[in-house]
Amino acid sequence: LTEHKSGIGQYLINILQCWQNGSDCHEYILYSNTKIAAEFQDPRFHLRQGQSRRSSLWCQFQLPFALRRDRIDVFWGSAYALPVWRFSIPAVMTVHDFVFRRYPDMLPFRVTAHLRAGMPFFLRSAEMVIADSYSTAKDLNEYYESLAGQVEVIHLSAHTRFHEKAPTPSVEEVLGKYFLQEGYLLYVGTIEPRKGLDTILRAIDYCR
Repeated sequence: LTEHKSGIGQYLINILQCWQNGSDCHEYILYSNTKIAAEFQDPRFHLRQGQSRRSSLWCQFQLPFALRRDRIDVFWGSAYALPVWRFSIPAVMTVHDFVFRRYPDMLPFRVTAHLRAGMPFFLRSAEMVIADSYSTAKDLNEYYESLAGQVEVIHLSAHTRFHEKAPTPSVEEVLGKYFLQEGYLLYVGTIEPRKGLDTILRAIDYCR
């Protein structure tokens, strides 16, 4: 939940927004090792912000005590990791992909090393694992077949603002501004080698 959110940040902030729009009586506590760019007016939401630059160490050695102090019922790790020792607090973990196993050269070494070393422990510790897609669930079973317990595939969804059809004059104005005609492709992800943008460009060139 930093100022410049990537895919996982968007995933998390949209889920939090949906929970805020709900009317349930649950209490939500967000934990971070540093200050985050999020504010909540809803009294059901609380922030616990630490002062640690090493998120992995904070997750394993400081976070568990915060969970116990707050008497957490269920902990959700939204991005690949969990505190392994949690005073018996049940946990759910989301795994978005296995780039660190399939294409390790496309990630920083410290990220690949951390996930390779920690993933077996995280999976053993989780009561449930959420996968974004059946492809990710398949990779999970391929790489960690003996470790994965209950796995649920929960697909991602576009924000509701993308469900609205823009008025024709606005569409034509944008198309004209960027000199676009029918048959264009819009990409909104980060620009990284592992995203395969060169393959997309070659495919478009081939289809011309």
